[in-house]
Amino acid sequence: MRTLPVISLVVLAAVTSSAPARAQGFYWTFAYEPSVPLSGLRTVTTNVSFAGASLGAKYLFGPSWSLGLSGHWNQFAEKYPRATYAIMDGALTGAVFRQAWTGSVLVDLQVYLAPYAPINPYLGVGGGVTWLSNEVLVSDLTFPANGSGVTVCPEAGILIAFDRDPFDKEQFAMQSIMVGVRWTLSGAKARDVTSSSFLGLTLGLFSY
Repeated sequence: MRTLPVISLVVLAAVTSSAPARAQGFYWTFAYEPSVPLSGLRTVTTNVSFAGASLGAKYLFGPSWSLGLSGHWNQFAEKYPRATYAIMDGALTGAVFRQAWTGSVLVDLQVYLAPYAPINPYLGVGGGVTWLSNEVLVSDLTFPANGSGVTVCPEAGILIAFDRDPFDKEQFAMQSIMVGVRWTLSGAKARDVTSSSFLGLTLGLFSY
């Protein structure tokens, strides 16, 4: 009478071990994020910033979507040989150095459109808070200002798998190159920087 349960357990174990492996669970993201300032940040500079990075952790609740937390850092800066900067009681003229730092903490949702393909497109959106530091140096004087605001970040990109098992086409890649675009829309403001929005390129690693 006990033979049937034993056989059932053996069959179940065989089926489970032969099922396609899917690397679900926690994934880490590490990315370099150059960006173009938009809106209020163009008061600081109109140049592309090559100073930016991010670190994130995501949990895959299945092959097609994940939820996670990420931190982002960007710097925008430019030196003006001669400019006039308005202050409360007048204005100062001379060499001006301007820089703005942004730091964001976001909750991220991503959807994967082809999770078992070598190139896996994704769409996502993040929401959270951005902190802004707006600093102006005129001659020997420094004028700092800080602010924060709610942030929304839609994004899109592709994951390029480079460790997929060629004999198991239904395995979610454990290592992928991440290439994408992220649009940061933030209400963080400080003095003459009235918002902290920018468009960034994401170049990084999506790793189990």
